[in-house]
Amino acid sequence: MKRLFYISCIALAMSGCIRNDLDYPVVYGGFTSFEVEGAKTVEIDKNTYVITVDLQEDADKDHVKVKGYTLTEMSVPSKDIPEYLDLTEPFEVTLSTYQDYNWKIVGKQNIVRYVTCEKQVGDAAFNEENHTIILSVTEDQPLASITFTDMKLGPEGSEVVSTTGYESSFESTQVVSREMHFPITLDCVLQRSFDVVFKDKTTTWTMTAVQIAVTTQVKSVVPWCHKADVKAVFSGKGTASLEFKKKSESSWHTVRDAKVAGVGISATIKGLTGDTDYLVRVHEGEDISDEVAFHTDPELQIYNSNFDEWHQEGKIWFPYPENPTPGQLAWDTANRATANFVGGSNTYPDPNFVYAEGPGKNSVKMESIFAMVKFAGGNIYVGQFAKLVGLGVELHHGVPFNSKPTALHGYYCYMPTTINYADEEHNAFLGKEDTGQLQVFLADWDDQFKVFSAQKIFLDKNDPSVIGFCDFEITSTKGQWQEFTMPIEYSDFRTPKWAVVISASSYYANFYTGGVGSTLWLDELEFTYD
Repeated sequence: MKRLFYISCIALAMSGCIRNDLDYPVVYGGFTSFEVEGAKTVEIDKNTYVITVDLQEDADKDHVKVKGYTLTEMSVPSKDIPEYLDLTEPFEVTLSTYQDYNWKIVGKQNIVRYVTCEKQVGDAAFNEENHTIILSVTEDQPLASITFTDMKLGPEGSEVVSTTGYESSFESTQVVSREMHFPITLDCVLQRSFDVVFKDKTTTWTMTAVQIAVTTQVKSVVPWCHKADVKAVFSGKGTASLEFKKKSESSWHTVRDAKVAGVGISATIKGLTGDTDYLVRVHEGEDISDEVAFHTDPELQIYNSNFDEWHQEGKIWFPYPENPTPGQLAWDTANRATANFVGGSNTYPDPNFVYAEGPGKNSVKMESIFAMVKFAGGNIYVGQFAKLVGLGVELHHGVPFNSKPTALHGYYCYMPTTINYADEEHNAFLGKEDTGQLQVFLADWDDQFKVFSAQKIFLDKNDPSVIGFCDFEITSTKGQWQEFTMPIEYSDFRTPKWAVVISASSYYANFYTGGVGSTLWLDELEFTYD
């Protein structure tokens, strides 16, 4: 009996040291959709666990109605998401599966605000947190009698109803409130307040007016290929105009459609020649500003964007000629990766189905397949295939490119199938019709962008180095060629160093998600320039 007791004690002691080595499976917990009233866009970032709601101007940021949302399988929220959200601060919620995923719902709202008056210098400066305004006028504009021509301090639909401030006469200085009707002349020697009404809510803004010296000058020039955006200021003592010419010319040309606001002047000079040196200046009465030089962008294209030139090595197709020069190495595919599993290419030339017919003409054909162990979308991109990394790839994106095209133009045909493969993050897409992908990135990285698919390191439009971007989610054309023009949106007007174009037969192929058999053709791509 004593021996049995000892054995039981040993077993009990050992049980305190036994560790459960069974790992729980990793099951992603996230949002697959999120819809609210008054939103321009809703972006769900599955990598940072942030939902960004970009609200329309007239939406109540502190009272946003949630119309609905969906979650990935097994996701359980830590608390109910209320019918109305106050997005003046981020709303936080944890989605739990076997792991916890801490999500934030963030609201942003771009409200256009402005104050315009005679002899104004630049745009008024707004502090949205403190509801204060700084207004600058020229030195010769008396602060006691500023004439306001327009004002918008709140969202679209709001109204500036009244203003209060000190007003002086020979006898006294007193606080006076006035109803707002434009134009209106006000005493702004001291601070002045403005009451703004929006949906029965009143907000008060406080404005300070200051006088500053103005030198007639060109402030900025943003050159494009066939136009240039120019901003300038003048002293306000005379009538001002913008003038420009080619650097090689002797005579100046007046910009006819320049816009004058206060002492600011702006214009888009059109009809310029690409890759050419120009000069611009401000002419005010007898005064002429210093000349500012600028160079228009060259009208660049990416080599082989008509997809006519290919060569084959064994069973693998490459979208460039045999023995290419460095300048001909523009496009590449992940064919070298998929060929290891399926013995051939799923991106290749198609001479039998082209938009532009003729000898030697090809389109590029991309097919989504299941490559033995993983789903793989047919794809083509600007850059080079580097190497296989496990079940993923390393790609180098970009070709040197120092211009700012306004759009990508071309032709496509898309025949999608139903999505039948998806990773855990994209399970909600199963059973839906596939979509194709076409994207453009213009950036000023120091070198090519390196993609590592296994680590899910891909191009990101929110990268601070990305200057221009466009995205086209392609849907079925029922076997017919379709013309397209994709405008490129610029977040900055720096000159790019690199251009990247990416296309795939399945939009979420990077995440092994899509429909086997989805097929995309592209032909005759080109950048267009204004």
